[in-house]
Amino acid sequence: MSAFDCNSYSVPPGLVGKIRHIRADDHKVRIILDGVEVAAHPRCWERRRHVQDPAHAEELLARRKAARPQSRRETLAAVCPESRVYFQEIAASSHPPRFRDVAHLQVGRHVRQSEVAGAIAKAVGQRTFAAKYVRALCDQARFARGLGEPPEPVVTGNREADTLEIGTPRYGVLR
Repeated sequence: MSAFDCNSYSVPPGLVGKIRHIRADDHKVRIILDGVEVAAHPRCWERRRHVQDPAHAEELLARRKAARPQSRRETLAAVCPESRVYFQEIAASSHPPRFRDVAHLQVGRHVRQSEVAGAIAKAVGQRTFAAKYVRALCDQARFARGLGEPPEPVVTGNREADTLEIGTPRYGVLR
């Protein structure tokens, strides 16, 4: 990560610890090593934010087998620009965690990323910061595609059991 203007910007994992230069304008932050641009990010005007290029995270995961992938909450926070506002409002609210937690939405499994992005954008526009509202909007988009209710996840509290995925069995064709 390279720090600039109270924010941190990702760099390719092989460049961590090397001396880099940062150039910025109103729209872009560029990270330069030995006269070559090694990373570029949209400029973030907020404070204490981590701006990460997904390719840098993937490269890190490929290099380190033991590295953890992004959490569901981190994945959702990167879905659309309104996500950051949504999570900031939720963090500032006094509602109980079950009311606020949208991390149960599993993007790519039963819900498309575009549906989640649209739902979060609509929730921010409506100033309605409730996980059930976002989920209902995602359900509406799924129903519009002609799909039914997704199965409810069983949560045991055991991390290994809760992240276990079992595929649909394939049976032979009966004649």
